[in-house]
Amino acid sequence: VTAARAIQRERGGGLNGRIDGHVLERTANLTREARVALRTAAERKVLTGRGVSKVTRVARTLADLEGRAQVTGEHVALALHLRMGDAA
Repeated sequence: VTAARAIQRERGGGLNGRIDGHVLERTANLTREARVALRTAAERKVLTGRGVSKVTRVARTLADLEGRAQVTGEHVALALHLRMGDAA
């Protein structure tokens, strides 16, 4: 957890849960698969715009905990599951 927080601070803007949405968009580093997963959830009305932002923050944090530079579809899927349970 300490290492993930250090990564977040080094990336700029502070911790994932507290950074501005524009900073999040610039620093999330989503793979194509992750972008498609988020877009699909939004199109199916599973997530609102705010929900997409929150799931992106959690997915970015999951990637940070693994020491990964990119957020993958797996990170997004897990973040969706954490947010919605089996309904995701």
